[in-house]
Amino acid sequence: MDLQTLKTISGLSFVFCFGFKLIVHGFLDFRKNPANGVFFNLLFFSRFFKPYPLDETDEFPVSRKFCNALLNLSILFFMINLTVGFSLLIH
Repeated sequence: MDLQTLKTISGLSFVFCFGFKLIVHGFLDFRKNPANGVFFNLLFFSRFFKPYPLDETDEFPVSRKFCNALLNLSILFFMINLTVGFSLLIH
């Protein structure tokens, strides 16, 4: 596999994982407190870039861990994309 293909696959994987993480995080927040609404989420969007807190004892514990796993995967794919991109600049 050449480096361009690896860069494309890692970039698409990053976008997919992070986008799916945002959807799962939004779903969990909406199920936790539906009164916040969309405007609250638009104002405080930075919390979607952080891991979901696992210390709460309500429902969906597997979804919380899945949300954090998607964040870790998106960071991994982003780092792979950066590394391959820099190696492409060197060649």
